Amino acid sequence: MLDGQNSHAEALPTLFLPVEIKHREFKAKVLLGTIAARAGFQVYLGSKAAVDAMVFRRRQRSGIYFYKGGKPLDFLTKLLGKVEHFVVLDEEMGPAVQNLRTAYTMRIYRGTEHLVGRLFVVGRRHKDVLSEVRPELADKVEVTGWPRIDLWSRRYQHQYGDEVAALRHKYGRFLLFSSNFGVISKDVLDREVQHIRSVTATPGDAAIYEASMKGALEDFRAFIELAKRMDADPDFPKVVIRPHPSEDIAVWRQHLGRLKKIQLVYQGETGPWLQASKGLLHRGCTTAIQAHLGQVPPIFIVAGQHKPDSESLPFRLSHPGRDYDALRQLCIDALEGELAPKANDDFADEIFLPKEGAAERIVHSLQALQVQSDLPVRDALPLRVIRIGLGVARHWLGSLVRTKGRQGIRVRDRKLPGGLHGSEVKMVARKLGVDGGVSFCECDFNLVKIRPVQDASGGR
Repeated sequence: MLDGQNSHAEALPTLFLPVEIKHREFKAKVLLGTIAARAGFQVYLGSKAAVDAMVFRRRQRSGIYFYKGGKPLDFLTKLLGKVEHFVVLDEEMGPAVQNLRTAYTMRIYRGTEHLVGRLFVVGRRHKDVLSEVRPELADKVEVTGWPRIDLWSRRYQHQYGDEVAALRHKYGRFLLFSSNFGVISKDVLDREVQHIRSVTATPGDAAIYEASMKGALEDFRAFIELAKRMDADPDFPKVVIRPHPSEDIAVWRQHLGRLKKIQLVYQGETGPWLQASKGLLHRGCTTAIQAHLGQVPPIFIVAGQHKPDSESLPFRLSHPGRDYDALRQLCIDALEGELAPKANDDFADEIFLPKEGAAERIVHSLQALQVQSDLPVRDALPLRVIRIGLGVARHWLGSLVRTKGRQGIRVRDRKLPGGLHGSEVKMVARKLGVDGGVSFCECDFNLVKIRPVQDASGGR
């Protein structure tokens, strides 16, 4: 049980921020959480398991649960017995999604629309499409932009300085390939097809998704052959491959682990790797937009693509490598600094970039929900140390006893490597320059509390 409440602290509205994929969400959630705390929220930032455990152990019903996508009806019904609002910023629905109409038909579970309090989207086109295909959600949608895209702006470019220097020293000059296949084995394909059939509204929608996933697996197999050809080509530059956190690294190693010039890495977030590289190789993903905004030339691998969308924003911002020779020349030019990023495309409808920042805009919206205030859980040091210690022990015990099965790295360890700790949250906030006026407390295993600093009189 959580150990009571601190009678010396001020009651504040509460924001719960679960993190699913650390490389994708962590820094953006730290940014959002610290800005929310500065605005008067107490924030609990942690793994899904840690945040959910805290929410469901509380006696009171209060606060806002901020999630990266929809939830099933039974979960949401139970959740809203403990929190006042469930709000969504869908991390899967970025500006690189090719078929918005089809995607939005299944991103929020049917029958749960009335339980969603807010739905924050990255741009105007997303709002328009979502309102058309899911009219019952239209009045919930707000165009705010993404805190993750805030981090790509010049305002936060300084955050990667030391990491970029270290990567360049270790790897020299290289190009980065950002994977987004998702489906890289027959086992994954079968599992995803089964899931799609269980949640998709119509057989037609399910068929479209199944075709897309089968195409992704075909693309992965084609890319494996391409990578082998690149590795054997003395003129092709060094390429560092970063698998997506949802992809099993063991499958990648099985296919490419013995290559010399093509290297697999599975550490850290994308940002410093991108800034350290000479160019980005991709097949249509949000990282291409991040590269463009960061003045790193993106190169679209067209050869072998399963129905590439030439109208998509990642394609429009990229140099297309339409065959092997063209791809090699683009990579050589990028390595030598002779491949400039394309001129800015007009993507105002695709990505909203508010002057105040998306995080600030979202916090203003959350404040308008006017939830009741709570006292924080008491930070009794002995009990807190025991809870964290038990969590660490369970984590490492699980690591020691796991068998060498299909997953080379467990899903939990791929999605939340190293866990989520107070010192790391504080360090990220400091690097972003948003640590002023807030305090950080590791109140449970993989759970950090962020609050506005109180003055001597007990106020904020």
